[in-house]
Amino acid sequence: MVVYNQDTKGTWKEIEERVDGREEEVMIIGGDWNARTGEKGGPINEDLEKEKNRRSKDKTINTKGRTLLKYLEERGWMIINGKDKEGEEWTYIRERGNSVIDYVIGNQEATEEIIDMEAGKCTESDHMPLEIEIGGGAELQKMWKRKKTRRKKGNGQAKV
Repeated sequence: MVVYNQDTKGTWKEIEERVDGREEEVMIIGGDWNARTGEKGGPINEDLEKEKNRRSKDKTINTKGRTLLKYLEERGWMIINGKDKEGEEWTYIRERGNSVIDYVIGNQEATEEIIDMEAGKCTESDHMPLEIEIGGGAELQKMWKRKKTRRKKGNGQAKV
């Protein structure tokens, strides 16, 4: 799912409607959140029962950032950006200053599937593209082969 967060309450209402009853599935949501979260919102270390900090070049937390962090905490979700050793790059670059306001967020199931995440390079926009590499490719290929096989057996009709 992709978001552009102009109206925080409206954005979360739409997200809740789309994910309701699907919490056990892999949930990955990316986009322009217009929120600055500093180094908060990282994964929870269940052994220590506390949040592990993310690495970010942007140390500022603004009002929308606090709201985003609250929603994430309530759902047990986390920000994927900046969870590796190298940290997080700027996602929004302007003459008057850079910030990190674009995020990929997800639930625990999502973090187990995401192999890599980085801010790409872009010259057409002041927002950098967020690029993720997702695992599970072998399983997806198996599913595709099963569907393809069933389609052949059913005279071209999918029986999935």
